[in-house]
Amino acid sequence: MLISLISSTEKVAERIALIRLIWKAGPLHHRLYAYREGIGAHECLRIVLCAINGRRSIVVFLNLEKAYELANVTTILYSLFRKRIKDNLLTWTRGYMQDRGARIVFQGRMPEYYSPENSTPQGAD
Repeated sequence: MLISLISSTEKVAERIALIRLIWKAGPLHHRLYAYREGIGAHECLRIVLCAINGRRSIVVFLNLEKAYELANVTTILYSLFRKRIKDNLLTWTRGYMQDRGARIVFQGRMPEYYSPENSTPQGAD
C-alpha cells in the first residue's frame, strides 16, 4: 500500500481551485459525497438507511478499483470546458492534472520521479 502525501501549499491551491470551479460551474451534484464540507460516507449511509426505512431491501455497494487513477484527463477537461470553464482556470487544471510524477522517500533515500498509470492526482480533498 502506498500513501501519497501532498504539500500544504498544494492543498491550499486545490481548495482555491475547487472554490473557483464551483463558482464558475455551479454547485456539486447533491449525491456527491466527497469534496463537500462535513459530507462523507456516513452521510451516504444515513440517506440509504432513511430510504430503506425498515423495509426489506437489497443494497449494493460498488468499489470501482482504480476508477480515480484511470480517469481520462481529456474527458475531465472537456467536461469542464462544456461548463464554461476556460482561460487561466482550465489551463491551471490541465497543468495540474497532466504529467504528474511522484517519488517515495524511504530510509532517507529519494529516487527519481516515476509516472503513475494515469497522471490524475489522488489523495487530495
